[in-house]
Amino acid sequence: MIRRPPRSTPKPSSAASDVYKRQNFIKPTSVTQTTASSEISWNLDTSAYNESTGCSTSQPLTSFSSKHTGLLIFSGWDTSSVPPNNNLDGVFVDAFSVKDEETNPHGITFNNDGTKMFICGQSSDRIFEYALTTGFDVSTASYTSNSYNVQPNLYKPMAVQFNADGTKMFVLDETGDDVNEYTLSVGFDITSTVNFVDAFSVATQEVKPTGLAFNTDGTKMFICGWKGNDVNEYALTTGFDVSTASYVQRFAASAQDLDMRDVQFSTDGTVMFLLGRGGTYLGSVYRYTLTTGFDVSTATFEDSYSVKDQETAATSVEFNTDGTKMFVMGSSGDDVNEYTLSTAFDFSPVTTT
Repeated sequence: MIRRPPRSTPKPSSAASDVYKRQNFIKPTSVTQTTASSEISWNLDTSAYNESTGCSTSQPLTSFSSKHTGLLIFSGWDTSSVPPNNNLDGVFVDAFSVKDEETNPHGITFNNDGTKMFICGQSSDRIFEYALTTGFDVSTASYTSNSYNVQPNLYKPMAVQFNADGTKMFVLDETGDDVNEYTLSVGFDITSTVNFVDAFSVATQEVKPTGLAFNTDGTKMFICGWKGNDVNEYALTTGFDVSTASYVQRFAASAQDLDMRDVQFSTDGTVMFLLGRGGTYLGSVYRYTLTTGFDVSTATFEDSYSVKDQETAATSVEFNTDGTKMFVMGSSGDDVNEYTLSTAFDFSPVTTT
């Protein structure tokens, strides 16, 4: 990207172009900084011009403010979206392949300490269990040879979640458009006695459900899908009992992505994450802040993190307990990609350039 003075000033010859780029990247006397609590705002001179493939050279840069991210310099013709991973603090660490068990993986979750990982997918219609010798470190994962067949209750598992102690398992079915509830005689042990209990239909709200999440005590359930591209919130009068669920409200996310695949929350519900793969960056995790925990009507879009370098067909996102690790799984690489976040449940600490 090149920023240059107005058209009346001739551009240097190509021989001097490298020097020109360095010296005139931004007009040095026209940048001001204002600060407020938890926010840094940078105002860019509106008389500075830009030149870039595919954009007009007559449109000035405009002021841009981004909570927690500091100065992000980019073309001024569109300030409605932040470029992916620009000064953001998510760092890719490692990947673990699950293709020997599942070639179309769609759902991922962990037990409380991260020493067990569970995935589900459309190729096998099974829940697979993996053991991690170091909690939430996929480089230490190995398949335990334990799996659970969800047929005949469902045939297209898209997401798997557990209650707090692992004695209940929930599997989202894209074919039946419902959430299927199971009991486990031993928490987080799919080789123990597993019984199907009930199913709750979400077809009225989403006919292609792909993402499933609960709040901490199971009194709220959330569903997203690639047909509605929204998050649907349900209230459960009895925690983790889907037979007591009822629809409450929805949050539209189509402004960010038209192929939403998963939804997750921070522990207190004040941060929501949506995983999409239909946006400009092919695969992105979108972060929203909620002024009231687990109330999607209070959500505001903040920023996004691109995962396309690791996965272009992302299907599921999950976090460790304290939010310092993020895991993204997809059907392109058939693997689980691990990322570290230096700030819990946040892609963008205060970093100025």
